[in-house]
Amino acid sequence: MEQISKALVSLRTSLKNPKKSSKGYNWKYADLVQVTDSINESLIENKLTVLQFPISQMVDGKNLVGVKTIVLHESGEQIENSFSTVLTDLDPKAVGGFITYYRRYALLAIFGLAPEEEITGEINPEKNNNKVQANKGISDKQLEILRKNADKLTSDEINALANKTMTPAEASSIIGRVLGGKK
Repeated sequence: MEQISKALVSLRTSLKNPKKSSKGYNWKYADLVQVTDSINESLIENKLTVLQFPISQMVDGKNLVGVKTIVLHESGEQIENSFSTVLTDLDPKAVGGFITYYRRYALLAIFGLAPEEEITGEINPEKNNNKVQANKGISDKQLEILRKNADKLTSDEINALANKTMTPAEASSIIGRVLGGKK
């Protein structure tokens, strides 16, 4: 998992949230094309690709439909996740809609993205010092060291770096640990 870990950390630090410009059901959202457009260039730069497959099965007499998503690195290392839910409408258009919806949300979740304009609370760097904007303070040198040592980071550290919530002080502490006191 060393190669894919490094690639995912590098990828995540270069991603930007997709813009919501599609409209439906009285709100704006980022459609599947907008989501894939927001990650494709970074995937290629980091020698990654995403494979997504519709999945279906019958469990306890109920139809389940969902998506299996695989993130594959050129080294052959991969991560994968599957999600499915009960499907009550077997109309092909409804099934296709569910699959598209699940593909979109699987990509957003795997890469730690949220479409802009997501309203779960105000996160505005001009109005507060919320840690969501904290990675802006990490120096390029800190980021480079962390990327080169991604295989030595814990999953929480990778998430903090990937989700841009790591402070410069946290980065320094982690660098000290992974380099064994050498900087």
